[in-house]
Amino acid sequence: MKDTHMQVELDGRIYEWDGARWVDYRTRLAPPTVIADKLQKLLRQQIGDPAIPKTSTSSVIFMWTGGNYVNDMKELGRTCQLNHNNILMRSLRKRDHVWVFTRREDNTYVLAMDLVVAYTRENVRGDLGTKYGKYCAVGETQACRYFDVTLALDAEPIIREMSFFTKDTKVDTLGQMVQGINAVRPLTVEEESKLMELSRKCPPLLI
Repeated sequence: MKDTHMQVELDGRIYEWDGARWVDYRTRLAPPTVIADKLQKLLRQQIGDPAIPKTSTSSVIFMWTGGNYVNDMKELGRTCQLNHNNILMRSLRKRDHVWVFTRREDNTYVLAMDLVVAYTRENVRGDLGTKYGKYCAVGETQACRYFDVTLALDAEPIIREMSFFTKDTKVDTLGQMVQGINAVRPLTVEEESKLMELSRKCPPLLI
């Protein structure tokens, strides 16, 4: 494997290939062999090894808190960038998608934005959005789409079908499951396909 600094998430942890071995991103310690073997398989899925079906993308779902969405759109407008402390934001690649949801005043979860990644960076003091997190995904201005949240369809049924929900998840726990570091979640190919279809039914934001 020639590529360096490739990242894979497994059981809530981020592991990085440093060019010679797998290491835990936070501790920089090498995982047990059984974990390293799983990471190899997951990475091969992500980079398209023809021998293994691809089950995931690098694209993510991003939950934009309702209050922050209203304030940011009023004060900043369409910046085509998103910030968060979840390290998944750092691992996004060019042309990956960040599917952004927010919750309207009527408590309906709706699709607010499809950010198509141009590049990612780590924020430093003074950067726009630093208060929201360390990692920034900057979108391709011509490719990013903002949707009219006042007219958007209820997206909660689709969100509840995603892999991070378990069969015993309580009906009223969606808000808790997409808060804090969990506001950014990885998507499978099938899940992203459903979001792409949903986006075709969402009116664009014209103002």
